[in-house]
Formats: sequence, C-alpha cells, structure tokens
Amino acid sequence: MTVTASVDDSVVVLAVDYPDKEARDQLAAKELGRRLCEEYEKHAEAGAPCVVSIVPDVAGSRIVYGIFEAYKVVVQNKGALFLVGYPDEYLASITALGMTTLPHFHMENSVADAVERARREVR
Repeated sequence: MTVTASVDDSVVVLAVDYPDKEARDQLAAKELGRRLCEEYEKHAEAGAPCVVSIVPDVAGSRIVYGIFEAYKVVVQNKGALFLVGYPDEYLASITALGMTTLPHFHMENSVADAVERARREVR
C-alpha cells in the first residue's frame, strides 16, 4: 500500500494505491487510515482541505474505514475531504455506510475538479 502526498495551493492531495487483496483486509484498512491521517497532518495547514484519490479498481467497506479515519482528522482540522476515483462498482458500500451524507465530504470526478472545488470552498 502506498500513500503519496502533494500540496496544490494549500490543498493536500493524497494518492492511494494498494493491491486488490488489501481492499478486503481489516489490518490493511487500519493501516490505510493511519497513513492517510499521518500524511495529511504532515502537510496540512489549519483548515486545509484534503483530496483522497483512489487508484485501484477495487474497494469496499474496509477501504471506506480508512477513508473515514482520514475524514475525522480533516474535519477536526476544520477542512473538508474530497474523494476521487472510488470505483463505481463499489459505490453502494460507501453510500450504505453513510459517508456520502456526511458534512464536509464530497465526491468528485477528477483530482483537478476536487482541487478546484476545494479552493472555492476555502476562500
């Protein structure tokens, strides 16, 4: 599992890649949450929004757990989380688990769209 961080005009962008088998592994989900939080905190200013970009075509409830852990840290920092690349076949899991109804949680089609929306909401 890799989490690669960059900052685009004070928006923290975290790209996540993992082998398919880790999408169903509980320990990998906890590790994902820990690494997302760690990278966000390392790069974020107060109120910084965060874009999480999922690279693989496989996801599910374990991956949602990791994203939710990052969401809690971002919102506590007064930011918003933008999710990009979550596989269409797994959207039911993220919806059923209630993520899409959370305040300050948004889904976007591309990293560029997410960064643009994050910039507009911060200003």
